Amino acid sequence: MTGRIRTVKPEWLDDERLAAEEDYVRVLSVGLILLADDYGRGRAHPLFLASHVWPYTESHEALRRATAGLGQLHGWFVDLYEVAGQQYFSVRNWTRHQRVQHPSAPRVPLPKAGRPVPVSGGPTETSQESLAPDLRSPITDPDQDPDPDQDLSKDRSRGTSRRRARGENGHTDAEDVPSAIVERERHLAAIRAARSREGETSSFQPSSLKGPKLVPPDDGAADG
Repeated sequence: MTGRIRTVKPEWLDDERLAAEEDYVRVLSVGLILLADDYGRGRAHPLFLASHVWPYTESHEALRRATAGLGQLHGWFVDLYEVAGQQYFSVRNWTRHQRVQHPSAPRVPLPKAGRPVPVSGGPTETSQESLAPDLRSPITDPDQDPDPDQDLSKDRSRGTSRRRARGENGHTDAEDVPSAIVERERHLAAIRAARSREGETSSFQPSSLKGPKLVPPDDGAADG
């Protein structure tokens, strides 16, 4: 199961509750982010997680980490639920920490289609945060966009401005500048080539051709 590029922000290091957990729990928290679909959900069966998050660890130990780690993260970092006997997870506040551009179709059923898994040791906690609050502006990468609709509006506005500037007098549009430069360079290259051929023709001299040397007749020999 391959996923898209995800963002792990510095708040992951700042969160005191996550920092207090064992290392394998923290590794699992990142693994869940990487394995999640574009909506922050994925399969939560311990065997599945063990084989993907710890593929090179002895199977029994990896299974123990996955099972215990889910128990530690359930109720505040992720929510667990079941649909038709299948186990799934949903990362809390996914859209607050991940900005996904052009999300693909969901890979797993929605939580509302199944039943929630109760948190072991008591009722579900009321905390709604999955990480320490992020008060900075969103960070994006090539796969992510904070507001694609806003970018689309800006593109349309720029296109309208260019059309107005160009008007109906045939001026070169800003987007046509690169092609105009290429065409000009081709034209100059053709002129240079023509001048070069003309120079070769003008430097050609008939005297450069070698032939039999003509000797004028000797008058003295003729009289004899």
